[in-house]
Amino acid sequence: ILAILADNGIETGSFIPNIDFRHAERKIIVALDDLAWIGVRNTGCRVIVEVNERTKTPEMVPTTRPCNVVSAKDAQVVGLKVYMGMLIPMLGDGVQKGDMLISGVVEGKYKNTYYVHAMGDIIGRYEEKVTFSQNLTDNITVYDDEVVKKSFSVFGFRIPMYINKDVEGEYEYAEQKNNFQLLKLTLPLGIVISEYNPYTIESISYTEEEAEAILTEKIKRYEQNFLIDGTIDVIDSQKQVSLSNGCMTITVRYILEGNIGQTQEILAK
Repeated sequence: ILAILADNGIETGSFIPNIDFRHAERKIIVALDDLAWIGVRNTGCRVIVEVNERTKTPEMVPTTRPCNVVSAKDAQVVGLKVYMGMLIPMLGDGVQKGDMLISGVVEGKYKNTYYVHAMGDIIGRYEEKVTFSQNLTDNITVYDDEVVKKSFSVFGFRIPMYINKDVEGEYEYAEQKNNFQLLKLTLPLGIVISEYNPYTIESISYTEEEAEAILTEKIKRYEQNFLIDGTIDVIDSQKQVSLSNGCMTITVRYILEGNIGQTQEILAK
């Protein structure tokens, strides 16, 4: 978000009357799929950015459908809570990915077998390795001033309302169509606003200290987005730094705890 704001001239020292907040909102909401809504406004000399993230719709699985709970990780079981089904491993046992954790095939007290929708929370401790890389020489996109052109649209034909020259070089393009309305009817007449964002690709070099600082920020964002979400606990982490062929790499070894169970449907007659 901060990077896109900076690309649109919203950063420390910017002249607030020259900022197009609505344009920045459109740029961010298009660039980031995880956002459902964003609002950018200023209070005095401060710029406030408010966002709502998209909520993923959970998969609806009927509780009447027979299934097992199997392990999604190679892990050691450190917590157990079974709501329905028959528990297979015990506390402290090691399991491999795909091993049965809670069986949906249950034997009754009269030795009759029946199927249930196995449910439970199996907390496992497991290891994950994540690698982050940063080239010491990289290409960055540098944006020039935005060019806005308006056209009058008549039955699909566009009549230019500008006299400035064509935009040269590479650019990003977006347009907004605003058709006129009459008594809640949309007319084939309107205004088209075309936005051109010219840019150039420039080469930039980093020192080893700068590259390591960039990687540290990448690791921080990864942990905030994928690990520190209330469902996974980071028990330990160790970093290994290497430099080869002009590329710095940091490999982080995480020891994590979280729910390792995933449902697997039972195909029964």
